[in-house]
Amino acid sequence: MRTIFLCLILIPLNAWPVSPFKKYGDEFEALAKQVGVFTERYLIRFGTPPSSGSSSSTNIGYCNPQPSGHNIVTIDEKYWNSASEQCKRALIFHEAGHCALRKNHQGDGIMRPKLNCLADVMGVFR
Repeated sequence: MRTIFLCLILIPLNAWPVSPFKKYGDEFEALAKQVGVFTERYLIRFGTPPSSGSSSSTNIGYCNPQPSGHNIVTIDEKYWNSASEQCKRALIFHEAGHCALRKNHQGDGIMRPKLNCLADVMGVFR
């Protein structure tokens, strides 16, 4: 006679690691909803953003729009790990502005070409 042992391991759902981008993405989505702005779907991940083509600057974040609408934001992990909370927030709002709102670079606010950590993040919804 054979005996089969079954081992069941239960892992609480709150045991999974939380994305380091979650609080910024949640804030972006909540503010978009608050001001009545529709956002497209997007995923934020660590990776190597493509080069900007200039030898004097490197990209720390990049939005890669996808035809399916599931756009991908890539964040440089080395920059992220050394950035202040204010710069992390500004970076996510800037890249979500590209991916979720289809905004281009403009002016000197949050959507300017070079990250402005002090910019009013609400400017992304204007």
